[in-house]
Amino acid sequence: MKMKTKKREYAIFIPSYGRSDNVKTVDALRKHWYTGEIFIVCSDDDVSLLQYKEKYGNSVKVFNKEEYWEKTDTVDSFKSMKTVLYARNAIRDIARECGYEYFWVFDDDYTAFNFRWPQGWKLRAKNINNLDYVLDCMLEYYKKTPFKSIAMGQAGDFIGWVGNALVKWPKRKVMNSFLLSQSRRFWYRWTMNDDVTTYTYYGVKWDLFLTVQKVALIQGLTQQNAWWLTDIYLDKWTYVKSFYTVIVAPSCCKICTMGNVNRRIHHKMLYNFAFPMILSAKWKK
Repeated sequence: MKMKTKKREYAIFIPSYGRSDNVKTVDALRKHWYTGEIFIVCSDDDVSLLQYKEKYGNSVKVFNKEEYWEKTDTVDSFKSMKTVLYARNAIRDIARECGYEYFWVFDDDYTAFNFRWPQGWKLRAKNINNLDYVLDCMLEYYKKTPFKSIAMGQAGDFIGWVGNALVKWPKRKVMNSFLLSQSRRFWYRWTMNDDVTTYTYYGVKWDLFLTVQKVALIQGLTQQNAWWLTDIYLDKWTYVKSFYTVIVAPSCCKICTMGNVNRRIHHKMLYNFAFPMILSAKWKK
């Protein structure tokens, strides 16, 4: 039975990754009972634009990538258009045209949404069966706080089980999923690692970003989920990807390696040095 959609206070916008036959997030959203509107956002040079339109019809929104390249600080000495960066900035304007003050930006490779919670020495997971309710609750929380954006946790955030810091308290980062508001505008910048670099760049300026640790999205491997992302990773390597954040915040980000078997170069955030913090009153002299 096809799910009946309805107008909600927010909609979900998914940037095209050039694979119109495999937008996993749409299926995952419906499977977990999200009933609101979903829009696929494509640039006018997208190789799969016609296929997207055939499959999703009026739910496909198109923007001009050159227009947003002109507006965006990429910190580059080269011009690469094979990045999600320009779609991230275009989505805010598209959401406004669609009549939404609040909107989510999800990537296209999610396969599930889970609750996560510690129970003794174990970290439990349970499928979310009413995603409308969860997203509604996150929106109400967002409205009552000054955060520029909040996000769901990612499966990889919970590596380390109950000893992981994200299980104990929220983290001041926003990656992969973004709840946004027209009245809290900021620009995504930098060709690669745009999510990390953006929350770091604005975070050191006292802007607040937050990952909610009680819910998580399950996704594919970043370097394998889009033809254009694969191309740019192979061309520029993960060292260059990670170094964007080092350029922006050398005092709190460095290059390291990650992984247990096939180790690869990655950024490492030193969160205690990254963001201004409010000291407890007990330290007052």
